[in-house]
Amino acid sequence: MWEQVSTRSRKSFWMSLKLFSYLCAIHATTQGLANNQRKVLTIGGLYASGAMTTWQNGSGIVKTVNEAIRFINERSQLLPGYKLEIEWRDTKCQLGHGVQALFKHVNEPPTKIMLLGGMCSAATRPIAECSHLMNLIQVSYGASSFYLSDKEKYPLFFRTIPPEKGHNAGRLAVLKYFKWNRIAIVTEREPYYEAAFTSLTKLLKENDITIVADEFLGESKEEEHESPIKILKDRDARVIVGLFSEEKAVEVFCQAYKQGLYGEKYVWLLIGWYRPRWWEIHSARASKLDCKTEHVTEAFGNYISTEFLKIGPSSPDIIGGEKAYLTWKNKVDELGFYSGFAHDAIVAMTLALNSSAEVLARRNQSLADFTYNNTEMAQLFKNSLSKVTFPGFSGRVYFNKQGERKGVVTVSQMQDKETKILGNYTVLKDKLVLKSSKFVWKGGNIPVDQMTTVDKLLKISPGLFGFFCAVEVLGIIMAVAFLAFNICHSDHRFIKMSSPRINNVIVVGAILIYIAGILLGIDGNFVSPDVEAIVRCRFSTWVACLGFTLGFGGMFLKTWRVHKIFLNRTKKMVISDFQLFAMLGLFISIDLLILMVWEIVDPLYITKHYTGREEYSPSTDTKYKPYYIDCTSSYTSLWLGVIYAYKGLMLAFGAFMAWETRNVTFSALNDSRYIGISVYNVVFPCALGMTVVNVVINRDACFAVLSVLVVFCTTITLCLVFVPKISTVRADPLGTNRPRFAAAAALNNQTPQTRPEERQQLRTEPNRELNPSTRPKQEDRQRANTNLI
Repeated sequence: MWEQVSTRSRKSFWMSLKLFSYLCAIHATTQGLANNQRKVLTIGGLYASGAMTTWQNGSGIVKTVNEAIRFINERSQLLPGYKLEIEWRDTKCQLGHGVQALFKHVNEPPTKIMLLGGMCSAATRPIAECSHLMNLIQVSYGASSFYLSDKEKYPLFFRTIPPEKGHNAGRLAVLKYFKWNRIAIVTEREPYYEAAFTSLTKLLKENDITIVADEFLGESKEEEHESPIKILKDRDARVIVGLFSEEKAVEVFCQAYKQGLYGEKYVWLLIGWYRPRWWEIHSARASKLDCKTEHVTEAFGNYISTEFLKIGPSSPDIIGGEKAYLTWKNKVDELGFYSGFAHDAIVAMTLALNSSAEVLARRNQSLADFTYNNTEMAQLFKNSLSKVTFPGFSGRVYFNKQGERKGVVTVSQMQDKETKILGNYTVLKDKLVLKSSKFVWKGGNIPVDQMTTVDKLLKISPGLFGFFCAVEVLGIIMAVAFLAFNICHSDHRFIKMSSPRINNVIVVGAILIYIAGILLGIDGNFVSPDVEAIVRCRFSTWVACLGFTLGFGGMFLKTWRVHKIFLNRTKKMVISDFQLFAMLGLFISIDLLILMVWEIVDPLYITKHYTGREEYSPSTDTKYKPYYIDCTSSYTSLWLGVIYAYKGLMLAFGAFMAWETRNVTFSALNDSRYIGISVYNVVFPCALGMTVVNVVINRDACFAVLSVLVVFCTTITLCLVFVPKISTVRADPLGTNRPRFAAAAALNNQTPQTRPEERQQLRTEPNRELNPSTRPKQEDRQRANTNLI
């Protein structure tokens, strides 16, 4: 029994051994057949070398792509049955070399299924313009020119590097964040920078940002006084966007240092792909310009730079493996930041080919069947590539309708000669996130886009207004005291004969003029412009006009009554106070008519008048434009002319009446001498004062002149009218002394209207008062005179 079991075990062992050997042989055969049957797909690679590409590191890009292809070929799930290879051609970042590289790719076997590259927009544009004619999909990793976004002109062009338009969107977001609405642009004469300039200017205009200067480098502006930097300084450009290479940057900042275009007032926005300590790399160029590297660093200060995010976040789903990503990230300084875009480009191409292979398999076709005449297959590749999305070395990779990525723009600032990332801008979401507190500004303040211009309202000094307001209030108190005196002593013989009711009107007019003087000082210190238009412009005009008419009109009407009574010898005249008030009402009605028509037809309003003299504050970098508020209307001169003519006629009437009654020397009745002084006191100072006001711009000076005129003219007039009366009342409190106007009038030989016989009668009139027989007649005459007055 045990022998049978042993025999069976031996047979099973030998059978298992033979089966294992057979399977190993089959596996080896299958692997060999599989390797022999893998079809080669060749990618046409485009890179760049030479002096123009030092910052892009073409060799690092080649290494990264080759390593990615090795990884792809080792993964059976990627392009099963195919082997990916790449042939590199150097474009040297030049148009001619780029076209030559395309010519060699197309005319030399094997057939290229797609194109990877190029690196520079200058060489990529002509290639992309021709490649679609050979049905070649082209995926660039470095050309970000705005022009390449034209899908009609470049229908089979894709790129993993975001376009320059996204750069400009990031710049715009930074400008808006810091509220810089006035900028200048300096651009190098090179297609890449010119394309960026075109896109940027369009974007700025759409967002109402003013471009004060757009200067191009290399436009035969050799002389210093014609240099672009001097133009920027002359136009007071504070925020400047620089679109130029490292070498040109050294030239620009050397010139900026010499022109003094640096310091806390200025800020530059530069391209973010400059190499670390780039100014030292081009120190020889600075020396040729008689400039030191310290001058360059002083000139560019804490400049801001924007650049697309070149290193994406780590993820276990990264195509190529997370380990490979970390290895690349650690060597990114050696391989170059554009190597990540190149890696993601070759992966995107692989995924698109992988997806297309499945479609072709259902058609009994393969990727190896591609030819330069196969438009249908090229369209399939395009559709497949448009749907690709994956996490890559440079972040999430996808393509929009233009075959582009929106990307993320990093915002950095130069601090202590090192570039520090302080925020980012997500183009797709139009969202800017900045660590504003981390920004460093010379002087401690964010530069402004222009010298701050502030309108400075010229106000009346509060002290000056307070002084004149106090004086005018004292004037009002004095006028009220005169009014009280006039009312209290209205039964006094002397006061009664001087028309006390008209004297009251004169006092009211004076008070109104004082009030108008106070209203002239109500400005921006106390009220808003709208209220000032009502108070200072309109109300003060009405109050002043009515006050003048009441004050001087009442005085002149008193004199007119004296004129009518004493100079009319043909008949007896009786002029009551009611008649005088009626005439005064007529004068007031004329005032109201003029003012109401003016208010309805052409009302006064306030306007700003700039003095033309500007004040500058270096500490705040602020320019002040002084202005004052003026009251005006469409036909101000016409309305003022009407009022001045009316008031002038009133003054002329008063002067005439004063002259006509100059020989009536009864002081209780005749104010002609005082009226003459008052007219002189009004006309000449006011003429001089108004001339000064129209010439002098200083607000305090104008207010002071007007206030002096109001106080001086009104106070003098009031004193001339009431001080003599107060003196008389003090001398004769009971009013027992009788006026002796007749003798005085008779002794004055200059009274032409008095006939000789009347003059003889008047000479004897004083003696009649002593004669009892003549006393009744004298009393009758006095009573008559009292009734008339």
